[in-house]
Formats: sequence, C-alpha cells, structure tokens
Amino acid sequence: MKLKKIRIIGNIFIFLGLIMLCLVLVVAEFLQPFFAISGTASAVIGLLIFVFFWKCPVCYSHLPLEGSFGMEKCPHCGNNLFD
Repeated sequence: MKLKKIRIIGNIFIFLGLIMLCLVLVVAEFLQPFFAISGTASAVIGLLIFVFFWKCPVCYSHLPLEGSFGMEKCPHCGNNLFD
C-alpha cells in the first residue's frame, strides 16, 4: 500500500474515533456505551495502522509519528517517501 494512503486511512480512523468519543458527551445515555466503544476501537485501529504500516518503502524502517505531515524524506536513509 502506498504511504499516502496509509497516512490518510490512519488519520481518518483516528479522527473518527475522536469525533465519536466527543459525541459521548452529547448523545442520549443509552447510546453512550456504543459511541465510547466504537470511538475507542476506531482510534486504536488508526494507531495500529501507523504502527504496522508506517514504514519507509526503501529501507523498511519505522518512520516517526511526530512530524509525519511535513515529512518528505526518510530520516534513516534519506530517500523520498512519496514517489
């Protein structure tokens, strides 16, 4: 899978999880467990996507999560990430 797709999919899962966790505060009481569990699961899936697939396509070393939005080159081998 391309690194751009991995970043987009991972961020979508994390963002949706955070939205669902925020909705716990405003939904009816009987829906709160559903939103809490699904929001937590979605955020964890997004993080697991980054843990397992956020790697350099050339040297296969794990890329750091901080600074991932502006990262264009691998900090380990220096090759372009999004070619």
